[in-house]
Amino acid sequence: MASKTLLRIPFRPQHLSSIAPTSCLQHHRFLSLRELDESKRGIYNQSPFHPNFALTEPARERVLILGSGWGGFGVARSLDTKQYQPILITPRTYFVFTPLLASTAVGTLEFRTAMESSHSIKGVEVIRGWADSVNIGKKFVHIESIGDEVVRFDLGYDKLIIVVGSYAQTFGIPGVKEHAMFLKDVSDARRIRSRVLERFEQASLPTVSSERMKELLNFAIVGGGPTGIEFAAELHDLFRDDLVHVYPTLAETAKITVYDVAPSILGMFDKKLQVYAENVFRRQHIDVKTSHHVLEVQADAIVTKEDGRVPVGAVVWSTGLATNPFVAGPLGKPFLLHRDYTNQPTEMKIVKAPRGGQIQVDSHLRVLAEPTSGGTPAPLDDIFALGDCAAIVDKHLPATAQVANQQANWLGKSLNKAARKKEHGAADVAGEKEFRFRSLGVMAYLGGWRAITQTDGVDVKGRMAWLLWRTAYMTKSVSWRNRVLIPTYWFLNWILGRDINRF
Repeated sequence: MASKTLLRIPFRPQHLSSIAPTSCLQHHRFLSLRELDESKRGIYNQSPFHPNFALTEPARERVLILGSGWGGFGVARSLDTKQYQPILITPRTYFVFTPLLASTAVGTLEFRTAMESSHSIKGVEVIRGWADSVNIGKKFVHIESIGDEVVRFDLGYDKLIIVVGSYAQTFGIPGVKEHAMFLKDVSDARRIRSRVLERFEQASLPTVSSERMKELLNFAIVGGGPTGIEFAAELHDLFRDDLVHVYPTLAETAKITVYDVAPSILGMFDKKLQVYAENVFRRQHIDVKTSHHVLEVQADAIVTKEDGRVPVGAVVWSTGLATNPFVAGPLGKPFLLHRDYTNQPTEMKIVKAPRGGQIQVDSHLRVLAEPTSGGTPAPLDDIFALGDCAAIVDKHLPATAQVANQQANWLGKSLNKAARKKEHGAADVAGEKEFRFRSLGVMAYLGGWRAITQTDGVDVKGRMAWLLWRTAYMTKSVSWRNRVLIPTYWFLNWILGRDINRF
């Protein structure tokens, strides 16, 4: 009789996250695959015969997040770890606050202020590696680790979020990848800072001719968008405020030139703000060359259709974004999927945007797939894509951090709501409100404590816009640590000057 009573005891699994603190899970950060699987499906921390045995929550869904940029980092921070097991797969284990990279490249801020550790997100596991391929039919990702000892393994998922970002667009121009510098990561900013200071050191040698000095101190920036313009402004401030005291003659000789193929810079701003920006640059002796076509980048020169070969000391390239090769490669292959209750799988492929090649998603950010033989695209309920690598059908959104951040917050909240509503099975965001982007405006720093901002038709320029620009970047920083460090470095560098050591 007793045994029959015992059979009626509810026997529900328990998450490792809810086990007593004596569990090994509470004592180390990096988990084995077995422990990840146990944490996902739940295990027993004690016998059901124990007097402290209690019912626990159902097993969590595992969410693999590919990428730690604005989208990936934002989703990981937003997910409820009681409902999901987020695992961040990323080649770099930190998030970069990209609007501050231009400031770090010239020493206005230190590199640490533009970085947030992915390990700081509570309840999220981080794997440093690449997603080499995705098996959509069997729901697992093949991962290749990064380090001295490369390890390859498969990791299953319940939901997959693709946020692999984009690469710098080079348009196939010869020499760009080999000789130009980009501004996408902290390592790029460090390289630029080192190159600029190195050129001044070379130009200061007593054996350098006047002509060679001008060549070394000619800095070219290709791209008239906010990133290129802000870097030109920050570089001007470095010359005017700091290097002029160390290299008085050289700082006056140094030249900054902005090249852009468009007829005007800052195309996303109103015409009057574009004209204001060009006038500010003109007064600061920053040369703006619009309607110029770059033909080649050499080790010590830039070649344009209009000016020919121009010797330069460095080229910083900021001309837009190109689709990540992961989207065209592993995600471009057909896969087999059971679309109904029959045993016959259908060969499917992920739908790509016709112009940019991004992953097409619906208004709930679900990846769209269609039969390779033709047919109507349909969303995959367990795969999402957002940020620069995704494009919503029939909507054109700018490839900015603002869009990726809003998409990440929406997806995280929608998944949390869906998980709380579900009675059984997987959480489904189809019943949640559609994603809608709300533009918070655009801004750009122009140097000399001047900026421009444009929000809902309201234009602000000059010192007031500069205050708004600095306040926005400070308050949007993720951690309180950086919210304190950023204004501290601004103040210290204003009083004591920038760090001009090359390391």
